Amino acid sequence: MRNPNGAIDTLKRLMSELPDDPLAVEAQARIAGVQLYSLRDFGAARAALRDFMAGHPDYPAMMVVACDLAYCSYDQADYAGAAALFTEAGKLEEVGNYRAMILYMTADCYMRILDFKKAKEQADLLISTYPNEPAAALAVEMYASLTGSWMTGGAQ
Repeated sequence: MRNPNGAIDTLKRLMSELPDDPLAVEAQARIAGVQLYSLRDFGAARAALRDFMAGHPDYPAMMVVACDLAYCSYDQADYAGAAALFTEAGKLEEVGNYRAMILYMTADCYMRILDFKKAKEQADLLISTYPNEPAAALAVEMYASLTGSWMTGGAQ
């Protein structure tokens, strides 16, 4: 994004001009995304995401917002915290193929903290539940030592 601060200003203006419009709610979620992915301002993004989640519990794409919150921890190398947040995000109403990505990210978090049993559980669940998703193919490749067919409970 060329001008993330300009994008935030535009989204804030939309929120102030159309406060009751569903676009204002979407704009609030987008601001947090810009703070996270474009500005890399994890503190501001984390606060904005938590405020958004508290203020809009019925938001239809809450799984996406919850994943962004988990990514704040992941990108700051708090893998145990990220795993917990990804797990909670996975319990929300599914949006697109986010649950497959959540399972992959959770497995990755567990691998990074060397909890191979939990990593295997997440990878196996991903592979068995979403066998045609790219995240499943990546899990088979990345976690072959955990998910091989020669292992009990591994992918077949």
